[in-house]
Parts: sequence; structure tokens; C-alpha cells
Amino acid sequence: MPTYSRRARDQAGLTLIELIIAIVVLGIAAVAVLQSLGVLVVRNVDPMLRSQSRLLAESMINEVQTQAFFDASVDPTLNPGIDLSTVNICPTPETLSSYNRNSWDNVCDYTGYDSDAVATGNSTGPRTRNGTPITQLAAYRVQVSVNTSVGLTLGTGLSNIAGCIPQLARITVTVTDPRGQPLTLDAYRASYFDDPRAGC
Repeated sequence: MPTYSRRARDQAGLTLIELIIAIVVLGIAAVAVLQSLGVLVVRNVDPMLRSQSRLLAESMINEVQTQAFFDASVDPTLNPGIDLSTVNICPTPETLSSYNRNSWDNVCDYTGYDSDAVATGNSTGPRTRNGTPITQLAAYRVQVSVNTSVGLTLGTGLSNIAGCIPQLARITVTVTDPRGQPLTLDAYRASYFDDPRAGC
């Protein structure tokens, strides 16, 4: 009957139990590593979404700020002799009956703008000013409000003097990303209208 030397026994392979234990340990380590990578990937997505939201908000604020402060029909800078009691910078804010914003001509036209609240009731996401959809950003939502409260100023308030024409508009743009996280930016637009008759 053959006998095995001690050296031969020392060079024998792994037993089944040792192999199973090694597989279990490696599996646990792999799961831990993959979970850590998953958390890192999720956290890296957030800055990208926030950055895109900020760019969308800045783009919309720039669009609103380029508009005239007063509606053309009651603009005292265009009609110096106009009766100031008729000046109302927001006679009728525009409604999004179509996707085209090219006809909007003053900051107040954007009051209540919501890229998801169009006449068709469909969620469309952001569009260019002429109404072309930005398909890559369809999951984002853009909302705009314009505050032209009488006496609105940067940090201080004037008393509500009768006949005072607003000199400043606060533009607030809120962009909601695909994860439902809102980002809000504020900007101001001055009227550049200086007339003692304005009451302010």
C-alpha cells in the first residue's frame, strides 16, 4: 500500500470547505466595493443636475432682463407726456397659449411662466424663445415670477405712496431637475425711469 510523504501532503490543493470560505469572503468584499461605487456615482450625478439647472435659470433670467421694463403702450420713457396714473407695467401678463415667446415685450409678460403649463397641458420641458424644444432637457421644469410691488428696492422699502410707479422688478426663476430638486435664482431689473411725477 503506497504511503505519501509529509512534503506531498503539504503540497496538496485546497479543501472544499476552504474554497467555499474564500468565495464567501471575496463575495462580501465585492458587494462592499460595488455599494461604495454606487454611492459615488449617485453623488456625482447631483452636481451635474444642479449645474444644468443653474445654467437654465441664468439663461431665462438673461432673457427676461433684456425685455423693456414697461409695456410699450404705457411706457413713460417712450411717451414723455403720458398720464402717469395710467402707467401699469403689468397690464396683462402673457399666457403661454403657444410655445413662441418672441412676441413678449416686457418683463411682466413672463409672470407666471411655467414650461409645464402650456395650453395643451403637456409637460414639454424648456424650449428656446421661438418655441423649439430642447429635447435633451425635457425632464427639467422652468418657472418664472416677476415681483413689481410698489416701492420694491434692494434691501429697503419705500412707503406705498399713492401714484408711485414701480422702479424695480425682482425676477425669480425656479428650475426643477429630473430628481425633483428645485434651484431658485433671483435677479433685478431697473426701470431707468426718472421723473419727479412718478411719486417715488
